[in-house]
Amino acid sequence: MKEYIKSIATWINTVWQYNLGRIGLILLLAIVALSFIALAVVPSDISIKWNNPREWAYTPKLAPPDWVAFIGIQRAPHAVINVPRYSTYEEAGITYYVYRAIYNLDANDYPQNIAVVIEKLNPLVTKSAMDISLKISLTLERPDNNIVTLYSGAKQLSELVSVIQQESEYVLFTDPSTTISSIRDLVSSITGMSKIEFSQKYEPQLTAGALYIKYCFSKFSLSGNELRISPLEGTYRIQFSIAIPTKYLVELGLRGSPIESLSIIVVGDRYGYLGTDYLGRDIALGVLYGFPVGLLIGVFAATVSVFMGGVLGVVSGYYGGLVDEVIQRFVDVLGNVPLLPIMILIGAIVQQVFESPWLRLLMIVVVYIAFSWGGTAIITRTMTLTIKAEPFVEAARALGAGSARIVFRHILPNVMPYLFASLVFAVPGAILLEAGLSVLGIYHGLPTWGSILASAEEYRGVAMYAWWWVLPPGMSMALTSFTFIALGISIETIVDPRLRGR
Repeated sequence: MKEYIKSIATWINTVWQYNLGRIGLILLLAIVALSFIALAVVPSDISIKWNNPREWAYTPKLAPPDWVAFIGIQRAPHAVINVPRYSTYEEAGITYYVYRAIYNLDANDYPQNIAVVIEKLNPLVTKSAMDISLKISLTLERPDNNIVTLYSGAKQLSELVSVIQQESEYVLFTDPSTTISSIRDLVSSITGMSKIEFSQKYEPQLTAGALYIKYCFSKFSLSGNELRISPLEGTYRIQFSIAIPTKYLVELGLRGSPIESLSIIVVGDRYGYLGTDYLGRDIALGVLYGFPVGLLIGVFAATVSVFMGGVLGVVSGYYGGLVDEVIQRFVDVLGNVPLLPIMILIGAIVQQVFESPWLRLLMIVVVYIAFSWGGTAIITRTMTLTIKAEPFVEAARALGAGSARIVFRHILPNVMPYLFASLVFAVPGAILLEAGLSVLGIYHGLPTWGSILASAEEYRGVAMYAWWWVLPPGMSMALTSFTFIALGISIETIVDPRLRGR
């Protein structure tokens, strides 16, 4: 074991002597570190969450990264406001619980939505079988002191309990009809435009793409007969209230609020370190998770295919005869089978047969390995034909060494430097294959660089403007490929004496 570790250390020191090798080792260390960080930070059920739109319901859609604010790009901030405190009052036999949050709009832009997330109910409410009607209200007080009603309606308590038990949270978004009605009154009071005119000219387009949210955060003016809007910067006060008949509180024995944990979310227009895609998925999570998955795909597929080809090539060259003929004819068959159509066919079948994304990915990798070892076998066979004629091999044979011992103790070690160089060069190919299949529509379900680029290609009409959706996974893939190519060139220089003097 000590000799093995010493051998690895010697190889690393040798590679470190070359500039490309030094760069490759540093980048490889960074990639491995990012892979471990991803495994520690990214949720273990990311493959399920990634493909479930409900998990990204209240994250911004197609939002650039947060740091664009530092380079002068005006985007509304995203805010998740936990509201632990509430006020309460009673009126006409109804008890009201009021939750308030403050949002500061400091950019010349509009948020995308507002949501209230109820994460936990009081245990007394959860255990109760009462089907109580709750009156719920959500309002937005603007910097100009005008109030927009975002939601006003009734919900059954049993509905809240059921949804929270199943989904672990209840999400309440703004109601388009209620909000538009409130905006109609607001525009009329500020500009003098008649409510009928506003309804006829503007209301049909407000529901499309949730444009009515923009009006909640806008200042209004008239230019002739046309309504002009622009972002209204300043401090906004959001109020969520829930009303319940006092008599039911007595029956429940409830002294506090029926809600134990609540958050108010202002869905902004920028998010996280790398932004979001069309579903609101955090691209930083996908790119980060792509490091361990990409490393696993590349290293596993390349290692198995290269060493499988190396061993079979050595066996073919050493034994010759029928063994050589069978292996070489099989290699010829593999070499004449087009890999890409086979991978597309197998990938399509795997999508239908297996539900687990890891099983899908494993089957794709296995098929890739089965068709990719031939080239290595041909070259190692040629090397073996030369090595087996060397005096040290003849001496081992004369001393009574068996064929297996000669192959694995004398010939294979002399082929290993080439195999290591081939291994390093083969890693980018396996990673790019997975990306290529994803772009062609063969999805395994895991968030990888290829799957992120595939979704961007699918929605290229909007992705062409969302650089943060394309550049991070593309650059991660290019950087990883460059890392192994740099190491491969350095190792090739070490094992080939003709390259050392260049």
